[in-house]
Amino acid sequence: MDLLMALEDVFKALGDPVRLRIVRMLSETDEMNVCAIIEQLLMTQPAVSHHLAVLKHAGLVQNRKQGQWVHYSLCRTALSDTALVFLQDIMGQEPQQISPAQPSAPIPAIVEPASVTTIAEIEPPHPSKKEAEPPLAVVTTSDAEPEMPAASSTADFVPPVEEEHVSVPAIESPFIAETFRLPFGISEDPDEFRKDLLEAYLKSPCQLLPGPMWKTLAKLENLKCASREEEDGKPSELFAGDEHKMEVYWNKDRSLLGLTEEYLRKLDFMSIHDDYLSFAPVDAFTAWTPSFRLSHDNSSLHEINLDANFEIVDVNIEEEADIVATFIRTCYEGMYVNQDEVMYWTRTPVYHSDLWVWIMDKEKGAPVALGMAGFDASVPEGFLDKIQVLPEYRRKGIGRATVYELLNRLHGRAAFVTASGEADSQSDPAGFLRQCGFQGSDTWWALYR
Repeated sequence: MDLLMALEDVFKALGDPVRLRIVRMLSETDEMNVCAIIEQLLMTQPAVSHHLAVLKHAGLVQNRKQGQWVHYSLCRTALSDTALVFLQDIMGQEPQQISPAQPSAPIPAIVEPASVTTIAEIEPPHPSKKEAEPPLAVVTTSDAEPEMPAASSTADFVPPVEEEHVSVPAIESPFIAETFRLPFGISEDPDEFRKDLLEAYLKSPCQLLPGPMWKTLAKLENLKCASREEEDGKPSELFAGDEHKMEVYWNKDRSLLGLTEEYLRKLDFMSIHDDYLSFAPVDAFTAWTPSFRLSHDNSSLHEINLDANFEIVDVNIEEEADIVATFIRTCYEGMYVNQDEVMYWTRTPVYHSDLWVWIMDKEKGAPVALGMAGFDASVPEGFLDKIQVLPEYRRKGIGRATVYELLNRLHGRAAFVTASGEADSQSDPAGFLRQCGFQGSDTWWALYR
């Protein structure tokens, strides 16, 4: 009788088309995590988790937990034994004893939450938990148990999922539905996005954005912003873009790109961290420009060793804007900057006159290096904007002295200092900044159609 009951569990589990699809998917690979199954089924996480639990109850699948991810695989032996018992039964032979996986307790009907805030099946804490897997729903009274048919026993009864108990959260806009692989639980509240952006940025600025925070905030006015939070309110996914460009994308797991390929292929421009590049359809773009981003904790002052022939003075921008523009054009071959553009930089909210400095050759009375930094008090973040040294004065410690002077002026004001630049530059600015104490290995890509 136990064998027939086990056989009934198996056929009940396989009697649903969704569970048959899951079995077929698992049969084609060694294992799959819940996120991958959700993406292929286009269903919500609670509904998929219920189907997986039914299959596990019947001994057809098994799982293992790795970090925050739960991976499922097919119990191939159980399937083979089930087929053998079924054939022996219909042929009138005595079924041989099989040892299917121990079934878990009957599975209560699932009640879907109002929003889904995670794409992985994450095991929540439970003070009285004794088993490796948490329950998929909470049923606290016997009144919540569905009425059982008289001919069935509680040991082999698997309650069905009633459609009226499953409420799918509303998607805020068609754009979000077309952009995100898992659009449920996404918020389009701009204030919430800014709050989540700052919280994530403070933890890892170089992984979140390709440049200083203020530059991204200046672009948000005409972009669609979206964020997803975990149950504890911490950000887990951030996005800012529109139908033609994507300026921000980040997720906590950094293991996949949570945007649809259809959306990404329509973009004319995309800024993306190297962690996500392998998931992006790069073949849809014709140009790729890499840049580095580094950070410095700036926890202490730096000793400046500068030859006595040189001195550090502040830039007098009211009188020297044209000199600044000419100096930049001299140091950056092929870069055109005029006086009006220099004056525009001074009108940004991060400009501070004491963070623009010259290193002067005292004998010639002429500048040999220019250092420009900015400070965003809202983060608070300092950043190096431009460090230029005339070619004939390089490799004399002047560039390092310029960097140290700006770091000292930011000390006590900025929680950290960042710097970025061209990753494939022949002058290797990233290597030079690392010699000055900057750290990191983050690479960003600007992709153009």
